Amino acid sequence: MGFYKGKTLKAKNGENVTIRSASKDDAKHLIDLGKAIAAEKIYTMTDVDEIPSDLSEEIKWIEKYSSNTNNLLLVAETDNKLVGVCDFEAGSRRRISHTGRLGLGVAKEFRGLGIGEFLLTTVIEWATDHNTIEKLCLTVHHDNDRAKVLYEKLGFVEEGIIKRDIKYSEKKYVDSILMALFVKK
Repeated sequence: MGFYKGKTLKAKNGENVTIRSASKDDAKHLIDLGKAIAAEKIYTMTDVDEIPSDLSEEIKWIEKYSSNTNNLLLVAETDNKLVGVCDFEAGSRRRISHTGRLGLGVAKEFRGLGIGEFLLTTVIEWATDHNTIEKLCLTVHHDNDRAKVLYEKLGFVEEGIIKRDIKYSEKKYVDSILMALFVKK
């Protein structure tokens, strides 16, 4: 995995937040965080029942990042509790290995404190220094204004819209906005 040794920053509420690479020891905490975020049923691609409960599955997911130096899996931790996660997975073929997809999640009670920005800024810094990565891509629900503001603040621009991309129920669809940031000139 692209490894990030870690840094500690001060959240808007004054708490110290450590941003670091995830390890296998984080598996249970990542499951709990993923389930809590998915249970809100907004702004996620994953339903809560799709989050693996099996520790070995989660460890395999974490190890997927360690098998490719173009990937990065970060966690945000405060008071020994995981409160955020950000993953970047580069394309698996040579022609698309310079680009990849970002995912971001922050525990509800820790949103608005700058943790999402800390995670994204760390990925941007890592990618900028990386020999292969040139472009970071993400999708965001069209109605997730808070996230769009953050992404735009960090330099991401809209590249397109996928109509009715996410299906919450038989009658509720959400468009996805594709956004990207070029980290190399």
